[in-house]
Amino acid sequence: MEKQTQMEYLAQVYPESIVLADDDFDDAIIGVSTNGNVIYSVDKMIDILVERYNMTHEGAYEYFDYNIDRAIPYMTDGVPPVLMNSIPI
Repeated sequence: MEKQTQMEYLAQVYPESIVLADDDFDDAIIGVSTNGNVIYSVDKMIDILVERYNMTHEGAYEYFDYNIDRAIPYMTDGVPPVLMNSIPI
């Protein structure tokens, strides 16, 4: 039996869940809520922007804020993703 990918699992078990269109952020998925919200780690998303797109941390945060975080409230055709910040301790 072939192992199911994370995206196949989400599509099968949580078909109403909205995943971010940029496949690069698949690695930032850290889970799914009981309501079907795909949960993304903001820290991992920033790291992806820095590493894959050669952005500075400041530029990555600006890009994230303007292009991703602000778009979430407009995602109304399903269960929107949750962007989780780590607690700096």
